[in-house]
Amino acid sequence: MLLGGMCERCKNNDMRVLQIDHVNGGGYAARKGPTKSPQSAVRDVFKNPLKYQLLCANDNWIKRWERGENKPRLAA
Repeated sequence: MLLGGMCERCKNNDMRVLQIDHVNGGGYAARKGPTKSPQSAVRDVFKNPLKYQLLCANDNWIKRWERGENKPRLAA
């Protein structure tokens, strides 16, 4: 199974909470960059599986916090 089928950190295998994560960050820039179709994003995961990993939602947010990947939001 591509990307192992479970969270890299806690080994949770509940597909409802698993998210594809950029191993070395960069997901924000990828989403805000030139418009990609969902199909091309999926193709990139298949072509470059070492750039991605599965994390559960909690571990994905923890990783973002630990690495300072969170972008501060402006108050409305």
